[in-house]
Amino acid sequence: MFTINNYPKSYANTKPGFYRLQSLQISGVDIEQVESKFWEFIVSLADSKQPRNFFKTYEFVDAGWEWSVFRKDNQTVIKIPAEIFLEVNDKRYLENTEFAYQKILDYFPVKFVAQTSFERSNGLNIMEQDYIVGKDNESIGYNTKNLELLKNIRKFLESALQMLNDYQWLPDFDIRRVFGGFRLRNVIIQKNIPKIVDFTSYYDVYKLCLPRAEIALKNKRGYIVDFLGWISNKKKS
Repeated sequence: MFTINNYPKSYANTKPGFYRLQSLQISGVDIEQVESKFWEFIVSLADSKQPRNFFKTYEFVDAGWEWSVFRKDNQTVIKIPAEIFLEVNDKRYLENTEFAYQKILDYFPVKFVAQTSFERSNGLNIMEQDYIVGKDNESIGYNTKNLELLKNIRKFLESALQMLNDYQWLPDFDIRRVFGGFRLRNVIIQKNIPKIVDFTSYYDVYKLCLPRAEIALKNKRGYIVDFLGWISNKKKS
């Protein structure tokens, strides 16, 4: 079904009414099969390439499907297209990523978002971002006694729930209950403050098609409400 010549590309569009697979007119009956085929194709394409790991003289830090990250100095990283999916270097991709960043700031207090600037220079999409130090896969155990962290996570979750309800979308982070507590993935905890560092996702489940978005919204809302409920009960105990 999907080939290098016909697959729907991503341009990081998070605006209401847009769906990446909308031209396929997918119904709820066949969404699982179509998405499975699409996911397999995207993973196969990504696995066939190596991310870009050089930029000027900067130290290479890490890379994902969208961006390669380089350390500019002790306070700043630079993100440029990883060259896994070529449209990440399209002008529209940078514009839509900046739009998502600004939309996130409409809902989340600034302390929860890595401050970022956007520039297109010599045909290259470039982001400069605060260098956030910490793990991007943090577990919050049931036995935690860090009240400052729980206070910040509660505000973070409340902001996420508001954005989810209003805008029907969230940036690329995962929140769910796991054995022994809860997990925050792709959110870095720095000095007890959760930080959003990635604003879009190449495989954005909220923007594939309406049936898939409805599933993602329901699941994510459930995870957030579950975590908020546990924090509320934790504070009472």
